[in-house]
Amino acid sequence: MPPQPSSPDPLPPGPSAPPPETQAPAPPAETQPPASPHGRTETPNVGPEATREALALSLSTGLPYTGLREFTPDPKLFRYVPLGLAADQQIVPIVLVGDTLKLASASPHPDLSLLHSRFPYLTVDIVLAPGSEIDRVLQRVQGAT
Repeated sequence: MPPQPSSPDPLPPGPSAPPPETQAPAPPAETQPPASPHGRTETPNVGPEATREALALSLSTGLPYTGLREFTPDPKLFRYVPLGLAADQQIVPIVLVGDTLKLASASPHPDLSLLHSRFPYLTVDIVLAPGSEIDRVLQRVQGAT
C-alpha cells in the first residue's frame, strides 16, 4: 500500500489570540424578563419549555400538574381569588367542590394569606401549571370583564 499523504499541521495561534481550547465562552447577555402589567416579572418560557419546567417542578414537589391551554375558569370563582391576587401570585381558580378550592399555580407555594384570612375554613389544593398558560387564562378573564 502506498503511504497516505499527511495533512499539514494547523498553524499555531498568533501571539494575540489564545489557543482555541483556552478561549472563554462569551458571557450571556444580561436581559431582564418583561414585567407584567401587575408589576411581577413574567416567566419568559412559553410552549414546550414552560410545560417541561412545570412538569419537572411537579415531579420534584409531588404536586399534580395540569395544562390550561383551553381552560376557561368560572367567573364566580374569582369571588374567592380576586383577579389582582390571581395575577400577582400567578394562580387561577379551577374548581370548588364543597369547601375545597382547587387552584392552578406556577409556584408550589403561592402567598394565599389574603384568601385564608377571608375564608378561614376553605381548604385549598394546589396543582401546578405553566406560568405562561396561567397568564393567558388571566388575560382572557380580564378581557371578558
